[in-house]
Amino acid sequence: MPKWMVECRYLGGWGDAEWTENDEPMRFKTKKEAERAINEFINDTKIAAKRGDMLAHDRNECRAIKEKPHA
Repeated sequence: MPKWMVECRYLGGWGDAEWTENDEPMRFKTKKEAERAINEFINDTKIAAKRGDMLAHDRNECRAIKEKPHA
């Protein structure tokens, strides 16, 4: 069963966000779970930006895609 991953938009295009959990790449069972994680991340950056800790991210900077099988 394919897993879902989060990509972020970088200067060179889209790439793995490289989110990890317990030193393992973070992957999601469904697109809905991945989208929920993105929304939580965006909200967290907005809260941090209000404190002056970082710049807020826009929702269009992240997307959920199916992980490509490794060759």
